[in-house]
Amino acid sequence: MNKPNLFEIGTKELAQDAFLTWLISYADNQYIEHKELNTLAKDFIKMMIGNNSLNIEKVYCWRQWEKIDISVTVNDKYFIIIEDKTGTNRHGNQLANYKEKAQNHCNENNLELVCVFLKTRDDSTYTINSVEREGYKYISRNDLLSLFEKHSHIKNDIFIDYLENLKNIEQQSKLYMTDFQSVKWNYLSCCGLYKELEKKVTELAEKKIIKGDINRCNWGYVPNQNGGFLGFWFYTVSADGIEFYPIIENYYNHGNIRASIKVLYAKDNLDKLYKVLNILTKNGSKYNFEIKKPAKYKKGENATAAIIKDDICGGTKEDFFKDIENMLVMLDNLEI
Repeated sequence: MNKPNLFEIGTKELAQDAFLTWLISYADNQYIEHKELNTLAKDFIKMMIGNNSLNIEKVYCWRQWEKIDISVTVNDKYFIIIEDKTGTNRHGNQLANYKEKAQNHCNENNLELVCVFLKTRDDSTYTINSVEREGYKYISRNDLLSLFEKHSHIKNDIFIDYLENLKNIEQQSKLYMTDFQSVKWNYLSCCGLYKELEKKVTELAEKKIIKGDINRCNWGYVPNQNGGFLGFWFYTVSADGIEFYPIIENYYNHGNIRASIKVLYAKDNLDKLYKVLNILTKNGSKYNFEIKKPAKYKKGENATAAIIKDDICGGTKEDFFKDIENMLVMLDNLEI
């Protein structure tokens, strides 16, 4: 049935906070007559705790304790804190501060702490690993889909809307597979492409085609006065005593994706930028890259020295991955 979707209207994290709090609350045995939602809620809690055989009887769930999105007590034994994200990222010492407050609460009340970071849009492997290093279990959109689709027979309208919204996000994240040019204007499609790019770069490293430290690769949204861009950062390269790195910048608000080189610690040092530009110009023709200088060099800690390709996604997906491979091989084998 064609109808408005609650979660396509309420896109902010507060709407998702409300849904998750609503769903988790059904796990308490006072709602056992709502058998299907009660079972789903208990399965969700079991996934967060990591214990599929747990007998759940008593659950209390609330929001904004110590500014934490969602807090849950289970059987007066477990204390779960959930940092809930849709599209934004964590900031500062947010996770460490929340965990410390929660651990103090657990010590005072003889509870076992479980920390969860839940996000319904895609994240880089680098970000996921950093979240897990802080002691949080990372729950992705795919984790939720895997669980919720097992309960897709539930006829509750709120649950149906949430599940359909997750499916829609998943479909958009795969749009680049059938419409590659969609990455130029669709944020979610570009995130899907970047996730596949991570895998491709890992394959190149495993085959010894490239030599860089792929663990330094990362991607995410960068805000700026021009509306921001979705960037993919590769590993750092050194040449002639200068450190620099390749980056893909997707200005999806303008339909422009370019591959360029940024120089580290370039503030007030234009010589570094010109040196890198000259090195890349000398090497670019071997790999069919026409290296260009930006219209104007701008001061900054990390400044753009050269544009490798103005429209890195102008062709097919296969062209894109081949350009990336050639770019990284070129940087691995620079002649100064």
